[in-house]
Amino acid sequence: MTEALNFTASDGLSLAYYTDDFTDPSKKAPTLLLLHAAMGSARRYFAWVPHLARDWRVVRLDLRGHGRSQVPPAEQMLTLDRLVLDVAELL
Repeated sequence: MTEALNFTASDGLSLAYYTDDFTDPSKKAPTLLLLHAAMGSARRYFAWVPHLARDWRVVRLDLRGHGRSQVPPAEQMLTLDRLVLDVAELL
């Protein structure tokens, strides 16, 4: 399994993600994005990765305030639009 990588979202928050890819390096594998539910983390899919990453480039994101991602300030509202933007910026 991979170590967490980080990217900075457009609002300055640091978000953690993992990329696992056991596919043939000479071929471009399709990307499979795995998102966890509230109160979870990207580790939820830990057992699935060895199987899935044989056929797909697996990307797992720790949503803001979860797992190894930074917790947003209390005054910052967590909205579906913001979560969608996080995913778009990551991909």
